[in-house]
Amino acid sequence: MPSNKDQANWTEEEKEALVAFLVNEKIAGKMGDGSFKSATWSVAAAHINKKFPKQKGAMKTSDMCRGKLSNLKSMLRDINLWQGHSGKHWDNENGANIISESEESDFKEWLAGQPRNAMHQFKNVSWPLLMVMESLFPNDQAHGMCAYHPTTSAAFVSGASGPGLSVNPSSHTSSDLVMTPSMSSAALQFITPQVGSSTGIIEDDVIDQMSINKVAPANRMNMQSQLFSTQFNPPMPTLTSPMMLLSSYPPSTTSSMPSSRKHTHADANPASPSAEILSVQAALQSLSIKDNAECSSKKSKKSKETSTPALLISVQGSLSYLGSVISSSSAVAAQQRHTEHMHVAMEMLAWQDDNLPLLAKMALMEAFHMDGGAIDLYLMLDDKTLHRNWIQTCLCNQKLIPDDLVL
Repeated sequence: MPSNKDQANWTEEEKEALVAFLVNEKIAGKMGDGSFKSATWSVAAAHINKKFPKQKGAMKTSDMCRGKLSNLKSMLRDINLWQGHSGKHWDNENGANIISESEESDFKEWLAGQPRNAMHQFKNVSWPLLMVMESLFPNDQAHGMCAYHPTTSAAFVSGASGPGLSVNPSSHTSSDLVMTPSMSSAALQFITPQVGSSTGIIEDDVIDQMSINKVAPANRMNMQSQLFSTQFNPPMPTLTSPMMLLSSYPPSTTSSMPSSRKHTHADANPASPSAEILSVQAALQSLSIKDNAECSSKKSKKSKETSTPALLISVQGSLSYLGSVISSSSAVAAQQRHTEHMHVAMEMLAWQDDNLPLLAKMALMEAFHMDGGAIDLYLMLDDKTLHRNWIQTCLCNQKLIPDDLVL
């Protein structure tokens, strides 16, 4: 069993320094798939030991830092488990805020089913590291109805409504609002076309307001008789249904039934008012169809024109992304990463191997410059004896120090 001197003792300041350091590493792009590489943990341990030289217990190692973050992540999940349950309270000042006897009873009952849950620490106090841990692990936040998210606020506008819509509370227990069609007592008002003169000419702006233009051309005459009650100024007669007017047309000279002879029909009266009204309506409808076709053609051309710049922007973005990928894999980017690793290794050399001879330090710096793999091995080794023996072997194999020099 390890002694107390070999065990790590973490203060709140050391925990905050560790999490803050890891957040900066994540911002620098050194966190992948929710975890850090071994080299990052070695640098984290060096950072904590340099910032807190007088520690209670053993100096921090990479394994200790990794284990402490795992423990903090478990606490984050325990708090989110509490937040995710419906009706459970949490805020960043009072924690669970257990005050009444009923709340105390519910809290104890919930903890009885979660024996190892860390929520027992936050009965009436908050966790200072909660927000910074949520920024480090955003995918582990709670998603329950009563989950506390300080950056989220409701954005409902009181009394806002659109045409034909109203905001009503849901029939469920949640407070979510539901958009439902409004049931207005006023009937839909359609503008009835009026015959402006005895010649039967109808105003174009009145026709434009009619919703009949939105109906398929084959059904417009049927919709005319079903939706509108046509009115005419006296002494003009009431407009007859278009279908009835069509039926008043004389039959074709050729019968639709198979027959060996043709039938003649009586001559229609071309001067009848019904025929005149029908011709006016047919002309107006043909104009409306033509206008709609021209409008549709213009919209199609406009959409093609606007889609062309969007396509160019998309291609430009793809080319920029490919350029960034190529540049990141270039020799310049590799040299930049090697330089960054050398800076980290030099910080660890100044903290952990400051007692090395000057000749060994210079040789180790040369090894770092020659081989990037040597930097990774140097940062990964935590055991002091193995660490020092590796330095001896590495420098001797590369003929950077005499073989008889003992470190």
